[in-house]
Amino acid sequence: MRKWLCLAVQKEDAAIPLKPAWPPFFLFAARSVCAALISLSVCIAISSEAKAAAAVAGKLSIVKGGVTIERPGTGKVTDVKPGAELLVGDVITIGEGADAQLVLPDSAFVNLAPGASLRVNQYSFDPGSEKRMVFVRLMRGKARFVVYNRMSHDSAVIVETDSARVTASGTVDFVMNVMADATETLALSGFVRVNNSSDFVVGTVSLGENLMTIVKAKTPPSGPVAMNRRQRKEYIRRVRQSR
Repeated sequence: MRKWLCLAVQKEDAAIPLKPAWPPFFLFAARSVCAALISLSVCIAISSEAKAAAAVAGKLSIVKGGVTIERPGTGKVTDVKPGAELLVGDVITIGEGADAQLVLPDSAFVNLAPGASLRVNQYSFDPGSEKRMVFVRLMRGKARFVVYNRMSHDSAVIVETDSARVTASGTVDFVMNVMADATETLALSGFVRVNNSSDFVVGTVSLGENLMTIVKAKTPPSGPVAMNRRQRKEYIRRVRQSR
């Protein structure tokens, strides 16, 4: 009887299939593969974000003399030639006796005079909705901004200096001159709104054709001053348009 019971137990145990255990080597290999796939996914995501951050803000159509671009995070300053791309965050500097013209993807353009330095902080343009948002920092010198393609009502081109902020929402042509303690803004055509770059300073001036204002630190814009044709021509000559 005992012998028969032992045989029965043995047969029942034999009928239950046992799940084979994975050797340690296979477990290590599987974990390594999973870790590698996760790392690859992270790298691809970071690469995509980097490409999105490095959006093209424009292309230099004209370069005369010494013009350089400094790319953020690299500390590298590169001499550029016509056709060079300016990325969002790049700082373009115009040497003495030089000038340049930057054309944005929506065909607006900026003429930069000798000694000017500029950075495009943000640029977005959707041809489908015709929406354009541009944020530019003019750090020093003179620049002429020409926006001749009308976009959606919620589009804007905004240029800031240490003391002034200029907002253009339609077609416009205006000049900005960053001085040691103030910023001049002259509207050549169209309309722009000018206020202090600090949100704590109250006061806005609207400029139409041939009107100029000056903004100093912690001070609202001065009242608009009209320029005659001779003064306008002389002012533009000093800005030295790129041609």
